[in-house]
Amino acid sequence: MAQSFGHDLDPHAELSALILDLDTAYRAVAERLPDNAAVRIEVVDGRDRPVLTTLDRLDVPVSLTDLSTAIQQRLPRIDLPELLLEVAGWTGFLTEWGAACEFVK
Repeated sequence: MAQSFGHDLDPHAELSALILDLDTAYRAVAERLPDNAAVRIEVVDGRDRPVLTTLDRLDVPVSLTDLSTAIQQRLPRIDLPELLLEVAGWTGFLTEWGAACEFVK
């Protein structure tokens, strides 16, 4: 299935590609940072922290409010813990999660 989505079956190859993508994006952002008026660096508790300029608030169109209401009316009302337990029953993800947590310890 992974190959049908264009992914390599070797996790090391996949991770290497992700690392390269992340590094490329990080370097591009760092390169543009001095010219970005919406970002400044301030020292807080002796550490550099980025501070982002807030964006202007946009008015929400009536059509978006209507769409949101229509979607909410169509969605079933569910109890999140109940949903998680049902999905766990289908997939066994809680067992895998527990094993992964034990592995990290």
